[in-house]
Amino acid sequence: MSEVPVQASVDDVHAHAHKTGHSWVDLAIALSAITISVISLFVAIGHGRTEEKLVAASSWPFLTFRTTKNGLQAGSRVIDFRVQNSGVGPARVQWVRMTLDGSPIRSGADLMNRCCGVPAGTAEEQVRQGLITQNEPIGVLPAGEGVDVLAWRELPGNAATWAKLDGVRHRLKTEACYCSVLDECWTSDLTATAQPHHVDQCEPIADGYTG
Repeated sequence: MSEVPVQASVDDVHAHAHKTGHSWVDLAIALSAITISVISLFVAIGHGRTEEKLVAASSWPFLTFRTTKNGLQAGSRVIDFRVQNSGVGPARVQWVRMTLDGSPIRSGADLMNRCCGVPAGTAEEQVRQGLITQNEPIGVLPAGEGVDVLAWRELPGNAATWAKLDGVRHRLKTEACYCSVLDECWTSDLTATAQPHHVDQCEPIADGYTG
C-alpha cells in the first residue's frame, strides 16, 4: 500500500498529494484535468442555450389575419374578419392597426361606416343591419385560438351593404405587435407567409386597437 508523503515542520504537519516523480507526467495530468473542466463548462453552456431555445420554440406565437365569406345560400352568408394565433404559445397582443386604402380603421363600426355607409348607431341598430359580433383583438390570445374583429351577416334588406363589404374586404391591411410569455416581441403584417420582425418591445401607436 502506498503511503501519503508527510512533511513535518516546527509549526505543523502537512500531507502532500502523491506525485509520480516525473514532472512532465504530473504536468500532463494537471493539463488534462483543466482541459476536461473547460470542455465540461462549454458543454454545460451549450446545453443551457439549447434548453433556452427549446423553451422559446415551445412558447412561440404566430399571428395571422384573415377574412372569409361563409355560406352558399344568398341571404344567410357571413363575412368574417379574424385575428388568429397559429403559433404554439400564447400571444400577448399589444396593438393591432388596420387600414383601408391607407387610412386607419378604429373599430368594426368605423369600417362599416367608411366602406359601406352604415351609420355607427347603437349595438342594437348594428345587429338589425347585420352585425353578429365585433371585438378588440387586444390581450392574451391562446395558441390555436382567434378573435373575430368583425362578423357581418347578409340579410334580405342589406344586399347593397353586403356587396360593398365583400368588395373592400381584401383591401383591408393589418399589422400588429405582440409578445410571447418570455417577453420576446415581434411586429408583423399578419399575412400567412409573414416573417415577423423581432423588436425589443412594442412601441405605443396613436391609432388602431391598443392595449
